[in-house]
Amino acid sequence: MSSEILLIQDDASTLPFLSKLYIWSVQLHPLLFFYVAHQNLFGIGGNISKILEFIVCCALLLSILFYSRQSFVVSFKGTSIYWFFILYSVIVGLFGFAFGYYHVDSIIYLDNIEALSSLAYLRPISDYIIAIFYFFYFVVLASYFLSNDKAVDYFFKVFFFLFYANLTIGLIDVASTVLFNFDLVPISLIRDSGSSIRFHGLSGEPRDAFVYLIFGIAMFYLFDAWKMQKKRRFFLFSFILFALVLTVSVSGILGLFAAVGLISLYHLGHLTFKKIFIILLLFILLGLLVYISYISFPRILKYLNDLPYLFDGLMSQHKIPEIYIGQLPNIYPLFARFLEISNGNILSTLFGTGYGSESVNNINWIKLPGRYYPNSQGVRLFYSVGIIGTFIYVQAFYYPVAKIAKFTNNKIWIYLILMLLGTSLGHRSVVIFIFFGIFMAVFRQFSKKNSILKK
Repeated sequence: MSSEILLIQDDASTLPFLSKLYIWSVQLHPLLFFYVAHQNLFGIGGNISKILEFIVCCALLLSILFYSRQSFVVSFKGTSIYWFFILYSVIVGLFGFAFGYYHVDSIIYLDNIEALSSLAYLRPISDYIIAIFYFFYFVVLASYFLSNDKAVDYFFKVFFFLFYANLTIGLIDVASTVLFNFDLVPISLIRDSGSSIRFHGLSGEPRDAFVYLIFGIAMFYLFDAWKMQKKRRFFLFSFILFALVLTVSVSGILGLFAAVGLISLYHLGHLTFKKIFIILLLFILLGLLVYISYISFPRILKYLNDLPYLFDGLMSQHKIPEIYIGQLPNIYPLFARFLEISNGNILSTLFGTGYGSESVNNINWIKLPGRYYPNSQGVRLFYSVGIIGTFIYVQAFYYPVAKIAKFTNNKIWIYLILMLLGTSLGHRSVVIFIFFGIFMAVFRQFSKKNSILKK
């Protein structure tokens, strides 16, 4: 950590307090250890970062209204595809509403406070609000708060502090569990459930940690570009890889397969023997990772052994393997689409049925109070906006990065954004928005410097 901090020597004392607050709110958001309250009526848990985000938004609104309205300048450059995605999902949602995809079968939920608080009726609305807020707060506002070198340096400084703390504490927690059978770090401040020897650190659950660690790798590459240096990080990346394996995350493995799939699609238009060999090698390595996990971790073994019985359980609605009970919110939307395709309905699979419709589908399948919305972003997108909407969503992050990668003649950014997209499709995470926001801010600063040098 010290080597990175030495490269960040700018004095942050002159940085506005609101900018620092924004940076901390962004950096703390994916660290779910800092949850202090359960999800409430709007499905938003009481994370410390969300409290900071509320303060930032209120302070920013007041400053715009009463003080420096003209100084509030944000950049929407490179975000048009995402706003098109939102418009697309709204239109699809209207059709989904018209065709009954937001209909809840049983009225008993109206009298059930727990079901109401888990968004039996409000989830579709909140999903649209969250989708807009995430992009505006983490991407668009980044152009305002990270508009100079000091702000970007401070962002990286906070990141290094939190990432190293997360990695160190997480590995110590694993050692404590193995050596002393003592879970040192709970999942969050309001959940004391342990995760045996699985790595989770301050990220929340192990599946959250998996995506955050991939995000960390991408951030180190971005920092090196920001400081215009090339640095080997063999030992650091070895520890990160070790932590990734220790998460024993099925969604993480599925996310890696999704990432390799996206990278394969990227190379599809100009395949060479070398690229085909590399892609096949990646799939073989992932297969080897699955096999090692299969023989090393009982949890993965149980998932794979019970997989043949899952389909029979879904069709009969009688006995679903116990290991898959917690994954039903991710499974039922896929199963519902399978049944629709079997009946000749492919339109919903192509176009989707609107944000939040996957949660309503789960309510109608599960029929018991509980968690209804999938934690897999890939499942959410596939059900809510279909294959076409998912393609637009991927393009919203890929296309602006690909343009910059082409300009800088460095394809590493394409691979990193596709890795983050794949793993965040495996498990929903805000880090894809955070990385995209800081990436655009960094290269916006490079663009400013180049224009000054040209003058």
